[in-house]
Amino acid sequence: MAKQSSSLLSQSWGEFTHLLQNRWQTYMWYVILRFVIAVVFFAASAALLYGPILEMIGNAEALLDGAFDWMSYVPYLGVFGIFALVTSLVGMVITFGFYRVVLDDKAAQTAGEVWSRGTKNYWMTLLSMIGFGILATLLIGIGFVLLVVPGIYLALGLSFGMFLVIIDHDGPLEAIKHSRALVSGRWWSVFGALLFWGVLSGVVLMIIDVVFKLGLSSVVDFSALESLESGLSADVAQQNFQAALDSVSQMFSLFVNPSTVGIYSIQMLLQSIVGIVPMYGVLAVYKSLRKN
Repeated sequence: MAKQSSSLLSQSWGEFTHLLQNRWQTYMWYVILRFVIAVVFFAASAALLYGPILEMIGNAEALLDGAFDWMSYVPYLGVFGIFALVTSLVGMVITFGFYRVVLDDKAAQTAGEVWSRGTKNYWMTLLSMIGFGILATLLIGIGFVLLVVPGIYLALGLSFGMFLVIIDHDGPLEAIKHSRALVSGRWWSVFGALLFWGVLSGVVLMIIDVVFKLGLSSVVDFSALESLESGLSADVAQQNFQAALDSVSQMFSLFVNPSTVGIYSIQMLLQSIVGIVPMYGVLAVYKSLRKN
Protein backbone atom coordinates (compact mmCIF):
# COMPACT_ATOMS: atom_id res chain seq x y z
CA MET A 1 0.00 0.00 0.00
CA ALA A 2 2.86 2.37 0.88
CA LYS A 3 4.52 1.59 -2.46
CA GLN A 4 1.27 2.28 -4.31
CA SER A 5 0.81 5.60 -2.48
CA SER A 6 4.39 6.60 -3.20
CA SER A 7 3.93 5.69 -6.86
CA LEU A 8 0.81 7.84 -7.24
CA LEU A 9 2.46 10.75 -5.44
CA SER A 10 5.50 10.45 -7.70
CA GLN A 11 3.28 10.35 -10.81
CA SER A 12 1.25 13.33 -9.62
CA TRP A 13 4.46 15.28 -8.98
CA GLY A 14 5.53 14.61 -12.55
CA GLU A 15 2.13 15.74 -13.84
CA PHE A 16 2.29 18.80 -11.61
CA THR A 17 5.67 19.90 -12.96
CA HIS A 18 4.40 19.33 -16.51
CA LEU A 19 1.35 21.51 -15.87
CA LEU A 20 3.45 24.15 -14.15
CA GLN A 21 5.99 24.32 -16.97
CA ASN A 22 3.60 24.07 -19.91
CA ARG A 23 0.20 25.32 -18.78
CA TRP A 24 0.99 28.15 -16.33
CA GLN A 25 -0.36 30.76 -18.76
CA THR A 26 -3.82 29.19 -18.52
CA TYR A 27 -3.83 29.70 -14.76
CA MET A 28 -2.68 33.31 -15.16
CA TRP A 29 -5.58 33.98 -17.51
CA TYR A 30 -7.90 32.32 -15.02
CA VAL A 31 -6.68 34.61 -12.23
CA ILE A 32 -6.84 37.72 -14.43
CA LEU A 33 -10.35 37.00 -15.70
CA ARG A 34 -11.67 36.23 -12.22
CA PHE A 35 -10.02 39.41 -10.94
CA VAL A 36 -11.65 41.50 -13.67
CA ILE A 37 -15.05 40.01 -12.82
CA ALA A 38 -14.53 40.78 -9.13
CA VAL A 39 -13.52 44.39 -9.87
CA VAL A 40 -16.52 44.93 -12.15
CA PHE A 41 -18.87 43.44 -9.55
CA PHE A 42 -17.35 45.55 -6.77
CA ALA A 43 -17.50 48.74 -8.84
CA ALA A 44 -21.10 48.13 -9.91
CA SER A 45 -22.17 47.25 -6.37
CA ALA A 46 -20.39 50.29 -4.91
CA ALA A 47 -22.01 52.60 -7.46
CA LEU A 48 -25.41 51.10 -6.68
CA LEU A 49 -25.19 50.94 -2.88
CA TYR A 50 -22.91 53.88 -1.99
CA GLY A 51 -25.77 56.41 -1.83
CA PRO A 52 -28.19 54.17 0.11
CA ILE A 53 -25.48 53.23 2.64
CA LEU A 54 -24.64 56.90 3.26
CA GLU A 55 -28.34 57.59 3.68
CA MET A 56 -28.63 54.77 6.22
CA ILE A 57 -25.68 56.15 8.20
CA GLY A 58 -27.22 59.61 8.08
CA ASN A 59 -30.45 58.17 9.49
CA ALA A 60 -28.76 56.18 12.23
CA GLU A 61 -31.25 57.37 14.83
CA ALA A 62 -34.23 56.09 12.82
CA LEU A 63 -32.30 52.90 12.07
CA LEU A 64 -31.67 52.25 15.77
CA ASP A 65 -35.20 53.20 16.81
CA GLY A 66 -36.73 50.77 14.34
CA ALA A 67 -38.42 53.57 12.38
CA PHE A 68 -36.27 53.15 9.27
CA ASP A 69 -38.07 52.54 5.96
CA TRP A 70 -36.43 49.30 4.85
CA MET A 71 -38.89 48.68 2.01
CA SER A 72 -37.53 51.62 0.04
CA TYR A 73 -34.24 49.70 -0.28
CA VAL A 74 -35.72 46.49 -1.66
CA PRO A 75 -35.17 47.55 -5.33
CA TYR A 76 -31.49 48.20 -4.60
CA LEU A 77 -31.13 44.77 -3.02
CA GLY A 78 -32.92 43.20 -5.98
CA VAL A 79 -30.52 44.77 -8.47
CA PHE A 80 -27.58 43.76 -6.25
CA GLY A 81 -28.88 40.18 -6.31
CA ILE A 82 -29.01 40.27 -10.12
CA PHE A 83 -25.41 41.56 -10.19
CA ALA A 84 -24.33 38.71 -7.92
CA LEU A 85 -26.14 36.08 -10.01
CA VAL A 86 -24.65 37.30 -13.31
CA THR A 87 -21.19 37.47 -11.73
CA SER A 88 -21.51 33.86 -10.53
CA LEU A 89 -22.68 32.62 -13.93
CA VAL A 90 -19.82 34.37 -15.74
CA GLY A 91 -17.39 33.02 -13.16
CA MET A 92 -18.56 29.48 -13.92
CA VAL A 93 -17.88 30.03 -17.64
CA ILE A 94 -14.28 30.91 -16.78
CA THR A 95 -13.96 27.93 -14.41
CA PHE A 96 -15.26 25.48 -17.01
CA GLY A 97 -12.99 26.96 -19.68
CA PHE A 98 -9.96 26.87 -17.41
CA TYR A 99 -10.22 23.16 -16.65
CA ARG A 100 -10.90 22.27 -20.28
CA VAL A 101 -7.95 24.28 -21.57
CA VAL A 102 -5.42 23.35 -18.88
CA LEU A 103 -5.93 19.61 -19.44
CA ASP A 104 -5.68 19.87 -23.23
CA ASP A 105 -2.03 20.33 -24.21
CA LYS A 106 -3.11 21.26 -27.75
CA ALA A 107 -5.41 24.10 -26.65
CA ALA A 108 -4.20 27.67 -27.04
CA GLN A 109 -3.52 29.39 -23.72
CA THR A 110 -5.46 32.59 -24.33
CA ALA A 111 -8.35 34.37 -22.66
CA GLY A 112 -10.45 33.84 -25.79
CA GLU A 113 -9.85 30.09 -25.71
CA VAL A 114 -10.76 29.87 -22.02
CA TRP A 115 -13.99 31.77 -22.69
CA SER A 116 -14.81 29.77 -25.84
CA ARG A 117 -14.27 26.41 -24.14
CA GLY A 118 -16.24 27.56 -21.12
CA THR A 119 -19.35 28.45 -23.09
CA LYS A 120 -19.58 25.04 -24.83
CA ASN A 121 -22.51 23.02 -23.43
CA TYR A 122 -22.59 25.62 -20.66
CA TRP A 123 -26.13 25.18 -19.34
CA MET A 124 -26.02 21.40 -19.48
CA THR A 125 -22.68 21.40 -17.64
CA LEU A 126 -23.99 23.85 -15.07
CA LEU A 127 -27.11 21.78 -14.41
CA SER A 128 -25.02 18.60 -14.16
CA MET A 129 -22.69 20.36 -11.70
CA ILE A 130 -25.63 21.41 -9.55
CA GLY A 131 -27.11 17.90 -9.70
CA PHE A 132 -23.79 16.27 -8.85
CA GLY A 133 -23.25 18.73 -5.99
CA ILE A 134 -26.66 17.97 -4.48
CA LEU A 135 -26.27 14.19 -4.79
CA ALA A 136 -22.69 14.20 -3.48
CA THR A 137 -23.66 16.39 -0.51
CA LEU A 138 -26.55 14.09 0.35
CA LEU A 139 -24.44 10.92 0.10
CA ILE A 140 -21.56 12.35 2.11
CA GLY A 141 -23.96 13.80 4.67
CA ILE A 142 -25.69 10.46 5.14
CA GLY A 143 -22.28 8.83 5.49
CA PHE A 144 -21.28 11.24 8.26
CA VAL A 145 -24.63 10.84 10.03
CA LEU A 146 -24.41 7.04 10.06
CA LEU A 147 -20.73 6.90 10.94
CA VAL A 148 -17.91 9.36 10.32
CA VAL A 149 -15.75 6.88 8.39
CA PRO A 150 -18.27 6.23 5.56
CA GLY A 151 -18.59 9.99 5.10
CA ILE A 152 -14.82 10.40 4.70
CA TYR A 153 -14.68 7.38 2.38
CA LEU A 154 -17.42 8.79 0.14
CA ALA A 155 -16.00 12.31 0.18
CA LEU A 156 -12.71 11.06 -1.24
CA GLY A 157 -14.45 8.72 -3.67
CA LEU A 158 -16.49 11.60 -5.12
CA SER A 159 -13.69 14.18 -5.11
CA PHE A 160 -13.09 13.95 -8.89
CA GLY A 161 -16.72 14.16 -9.97
CA MET A 162 -16.45 17.85 -10.80
CA PHE A 163 -13.69 17.20 -13.34
CA LEU A 164 -15.71 14.43 -14.94
CA VAL A 165 -18.72 16.72 -15.33
CA ILE A 166 -16.69 19.60 -16.78
CA ILE A 167 -14.22 17.70 -18.95
CA ASP A 168 -16.01 14.47 -19.91
CA HIS A 169 -19.53 15.99 -19.84
CA ASP A 170 -20.72 13.29 -17.44
CA GLY A 171 -24.18 13.57 -15.94
CA PRO A 172 -24.54 13.59 -12.13
CA LEU A 173 -24.97 9.82 -11.75
CA GLU A 174 -22.21 9.07 -14.28
CA ALA A 175 -19.83 11.41 -12.46
CA ILE A 176 -20.51 9.65 -9.16
CA LYS A 177 -19.96 6.23 -10.73
CA HIS A 178 -16.80 7.17 -12.65
CA SER A 179 -15.25 9.13 -9.77
CA ARG A 180 -15.65 6.16 -7.45
CA ALA A 181 -14.16 3.90 -10.13
CA LEU A 182 -11.07 6.13 -10.33
CA VAL A 183 -10.47 5.83 -6.59
CA SER A 184 -11.50 2.18 -6.23
CA GLY A 185 -8.64 0.04 -4.94
CA ARG A 186 -6.42 3.12 -4.50
CA TRP A 187 -8.19 4.92 -1.67
CA TRP A 188 -5.16 5.27 0.59
CA SER A 189 -2.81 6.29 -2.20
CA VAL A 190 -5.29 8.95 -3.37
CA PHE A 191 -5.76 10.13 0.22
CA GLY A 192 -2.00 10.42 0.69
CA ALA A 193 -1.47 12.31 -2.56
CA LEU A 194 -4.30 14.79 -1.90
CA LEU A 195 -3.12 15.24 1.68
CA PHE A 196 0.40 16.05 0.42
CA TRP A 197 -0.84 18.75 -1.95
CA GLY A 198 -3.18 20.16 0.69
CA VAL A 199 -0.45 20.42 3.32
CA LEU A 200 2.04 21.89 0.82
CA SER A 201 -0.41 24.62 -0.22
CA GLY A 202 -1.37 25.31 3.39
CA VAL A 203 2.26 25.80 4.43
CA VAL A 204 2.98 28.17 1.53
CA LEU A 205 -0.18 30.22 2.17
CA MET A 206 0.59 30.35 5.90
CA ILE A 207 4.08 31.74 5.21
CA ILE A 208 2.58 34.45 2.98
CA ASP A 209 -0.01 35.27 5.64
CA VAL A 210 2.61 35.60 8.41
CA VAL A 211 4.91 37.78 6.28
CA PHE A 212 2.11 40.16 5.32
CA LYS A 213 0.74 40.35 8.86
CA LEU A 214 4.18 41.52 9.96
CA GLY A 215 4.12 44.12 7.19
CA LEU A 216 0.59 45.17 8.13
CA SER A 217 1.58 45.66 11.77
CA SER A 218 3.92 48.47 10.67
CA VAL A 219 1.04 50.56 9.25
CA VAL A 220 -1.92 49.55 11.44
CA ASP A 221 -2.18 50.35 15.16
CA PHE A 222 -3.44 46.98 16.36
CA SER A 223 -3.54 48.11 20.00
CA ALA A 224 -6.01 50.83 18.99
CA LEU A 225 -7.96 48.26 17.02
CA GLU A 226 -8.20 45.92 20.04
CA SER A 227 -9.36 48.83 22.18
CA LEU A 228 -12.08 49.69 19.64
CA GLU A 229 -13.17 46.03 19.49
CA SER A 230 -13.51 45.93 23.29
CA GLY A 231 -15.45 49.17 23.28
CA LEU A 232 -17.69 47.88 20.49
CA SER A 233 -18.56 44.75 22.47
CA ALA A 234 -19.36 46.83 25.56
CA ASP A 235 -21.50 49.29 23.56
CA VAL A 236 -23.50 46.49 21.96
CA ALA A 237 -24.01 44.80 25.34
CA GLN A 238 -25.30 48.09 26.77
CA GLN A 239 -27.40 48.73 23.62
CA ASN A 240 -25.49 51.96 23.02
CA PHE A 241 -25.81 51.55 19.26
CA GLN A 242 -24.73 55.07 18.27
CA ALA A 243 -21.40 54.61 20.04
CA ALA A 244 -21.14 51.15 18.43
CA LEU A 245 -21.59 52.69 14.96
CA ASP A 246 -18.87 55.24 15.77
CA SER A 247 -16.51 52.41 16.79
CA VAL A 248 -17.19 50.53 13.56
CA SER A 249 -16.49 53.72 11.57
CA GLN A 250 -13.16 54.23 13.40
CA MET A 251 -12.19 50.58 12.86
CA PHE A 252 -12.98 50.95 9.17
CA SER A 253 -10.80 54.08 8.92
CA LEU A 254 -7.83 52.19 10.39
CA PHE A 255 -7.80 49.85 7.40
CA VAL A 256 -8.96 52.08 4.55
CA ASN A 257 -5.79 53.95 3.63
CA PRO A 258 -3.32 53.64 0.73
CA SER A 259 -0.76 51.62 2.74
CA THR A 260 -3.14 48.93 3.98
CA VAL A 261 -4.97 48.71 0.65
CA GLY A 262 -1.62 48.27 -1.10
CA ILE A 263 -0.47 45.55 1.31
CA TYR A 264 -3.76 43.67 1.10
CA SER A 265 -3.74 43.92 -2.70
CA ILE A 266 -0.25 42.46 -2.96
CA GLN A 267 -1.14 39.73 -0.48
CA MET A 268 -4.27 38.78 -2.43
CA LEU A 269 -2.29 38.76 -5.68
CA LEU A 270 0.38 36.45 -4.24
CA GLN A 271 -2.26 34.18 -2.71
CA SER A 272 -3.96 33.97 -6.10
CA ILE A 273 -0.67 33.05 -7.77
CA VAL A 274 0.18 30.46 -5.11
CA GLY A 275 -3.32 29.06 -5.61
CA ILE A 276 -1.83 27.25 -8.59
CA VAL A 277 -0.34 24.69 -6.16
CA PRO A 278 -3.60 23.16 -4.83
CA MET A 279 -5.44 23.48 -8.16
CA TYR A 280 -2.68 21.92 -10.25
CA GLY A 281 -1.88 19.43 -7.49
CA VAL A 282 -5.40 17.98 -7.53
CA LEU A 283 -5.46 18.07 -11.33
CA ALA A 284 -2.14 16.20 -11.36
CA VAL A 285 -3.61 13.44 -9.17
CA TYR A 286 -6.65 13.28 -11.46
CA LYS A 287 -4.45 12.98 -14.58
CA SER A 288 -2.34 10.29 -12.94
CA LEU A 289 -5.42 8.25 -12.06
CA ARG A 290 -6.81 8.57 -15.58
CA LYS A 291 -3.57 7.22 -17.04
CA ASN A 292 -3.48 4.17 -14.76
